Amino acid sequence: MGMIPVDHMKEGMIVADDVRDINTRLLISAGEKIKPKHIRILKIWGVPEVKIVGAESKEIMNDDSEDNIEEKEKKIQEVFRHVNRKHPALKEICRLALKYRSTAWQIKEKQKTSFDNQKISDLKKTAYLRIEKTQIKLPEAPVIITELNSIIANQYSGADDIAKVVNKSPSLSALLLKIVNSAFYNFPEKINSIPWAVTLIGTKEIVNLAMGISVMETFKDIPKTTVDMPSFLTHSFSCGILSRILGAHQNLSQTEQLFISGLLHDIGRLVMFKYFPDQSNTFLQLSMGMKEPLYRIENEYSGLLHTTLAGYLLQKWKLPIGLLNNVTAHHTPSKAQDTMKATIIHISDIIVTALGLGTSGESFIHSFDGAAWNRLHMTPKIFESVIQQMLHQLKFLSLFEQD
Repeated sequence: MGMIPVDHMKEGMIVADDVRDINTRLLISAGEKIKPKHIRILKIWGVPEVKIVGAESKEIMNDDSEDNIEEKEKKIQEVFRHVNRKHPALKEICRLALKYRSTAWQIKEKQKTSFDNQKISDLKKTAYLRIEKTQIKLPEAPVIITELNSIIANQYSGADDIAKVVNKSPSLSALLLKIVNSAFYNFPEKINSIPWAVTLIGTKEIVNLAMGISVMETFKDIPKTTVDMPSFLTHSFSCGILSRILGAHQNLSQTEQLFISGLLHDIGRLVMFKYFPDQSNTFLQLSMGMKEPLYRIENEYSGLLHTTLAGYLLQKWKLPIGLLNNVTAHHTPSKAQDTMKATIIHISDIIVTALGLGTSGESFIHSFDGAAWNRLHMTPKIFESVIQQMLHQLKFLSLFEQD
């Protein structure tokens, strides 16, 4: 028996084990023969591979040459240089990073700058700039977020009220419908209106999606010299999707909140990039030159972490307290009010960074909260299947880059 990718399956193959979606819904029973409708169902629900009787496993990823494997191993060792890779969870993530790091969604890395001791010394001299809260001039919340907050506060608001607000922004409306009709939800028929999407997904879920996208839109004009936004979005959406999948595996409700938390987990970095661009560039260079996590550089040279900045922004814009909790504690989930959700964002961020799916500027995994991981009662064995589901759902990312 072996695992066979859905794209390689043929009619008449016999399923070895029950096949279920991420919500444990039975899709195909063990012993059934594969029919065309089964393959269609598996693709709809994002199941990447199935155990087939008498088959040999086939790798989903392209074969790598020995040189490519060695290069990836070195890169992965660099990414994990600040944490203990022998921990069972991190060991499995490392293994999967080696297998999946070369993907169609990986953003090509910029040419590395060479650093000598003199350059690093010069950067350190210009890096110190203690940022006080009074210096931070956060942008006002977009009108659409204020209006969506009003909808959430009004228990009598309905699908038409949400549609009126969302449709004020044709780009937001189109983007929401693209997400709803993508592999992210896998609805069997096309959803062509916001009210219909609200009926199927829920008021709070659609509002959360609209808010998350609107927040990211606020920072889209950051210069490319500071941040590569397609790469940032790839990292952010990957983390959001993976958080949602892991939340479903834990049987958590409000998985859309986990998606938005993952999407916005590094929003504080965008605040830093937009309002302190010179210092941000210096921090990025110091991180690469010293091979130190950007998170630690932020703390040492400015005294202000991107998670703190995120908290200021989300609080000012009156976004849900649960969202704020998940975002601000994603590096220290043991200190979170809701430890489980913050830990899911924490693990998702580590996995996405290991796989090299875009970047928010951070080149290293700076910490792993082992205590929070233990409280999650999650087995590393699920990582491979959730990564495959995430990569499947990431297909809709190309839609964002086209807009």
